[in-house]
Amino acid sequence: MIKYIRIELDKIKKKNCTCIMLAIALVITILGIYFYHSINKSNNALGISVNPFSYDGVPGIIDVLYRGVMIIIGGQLLNKTIIDEYENGTINIPFTCGVNKIKFLVSKIILAWFSILMATILGQVISTIISSFIAITFNFASASLMFSELKECIVMTIYNDLCFSFITFIPLYVGMVKKSSKALTGFSILIFLVTTTGYEQDYFKMFSIGIPAIPLIIGIIGIVSIILSVRRGIKI
Repeated sequence: MIKYIRIELDKIKKKNCTCIMLAIALVITILGIYFYHSINKSNNALGISVNPFSYDGVPGIIDVLYRGVMIIIGGQLLNKTIIDEYENGTINIPFTCGVNKIKFLVSKIILAWFSILMATILGQVISTIISSFIAITFNFASASLMFSELKECIVMTIYNDLCFSFITFIPLYVGMVKKSSKALTGFSILIFLVTTTGYEQDYFKMFSIGIPAIPLIIGIIGIVSIILSVRRGIKI
């Protein structure tokens, strides 16, 4: 299976992907700086005490922005690596050479999942560190981050990133059934609109830290979608 992943990795235009992710990181970093300034201004004007460095502050906002963007970007990655090949028929070429269908499809999915997860995490780290540094340097934010808040920030970010890396695959089954990249893209936008409202973080809390259960439930639906997509793919 590793050789299949290497083959798929060689197909990716790494320079283009890097440029796209850097552009996204730049935009979200600028937004992060703006939100630091806005939260600090609101704290001073309204007398509220939202810590901009906590998960309820800018890191949480950056987390949501990246998750939303990666649902759309992930959908396009799935189109390029899987759906487009079913649309134009090139997916069947390796199968005529005796390639195992399941391993081939699973290798594509593993590469897409790992790429989505790593791009999300790296982007969040870059944007959070740079925007926080600038906010502190130019006195946009003066609050400090306690260990408990830092722990919550790290746990919530990693938890949400893992869940949403699977949520990105929910539209895949729709694209496989329809054999249509447009259907996958449309459903990705729908998933983006439904899962990035913020309400998914407010209900059905788990454990003492208050981890929301809804992202986990939707993430499991994403895993089910992956299984159904592979079963569908080997029958086509």
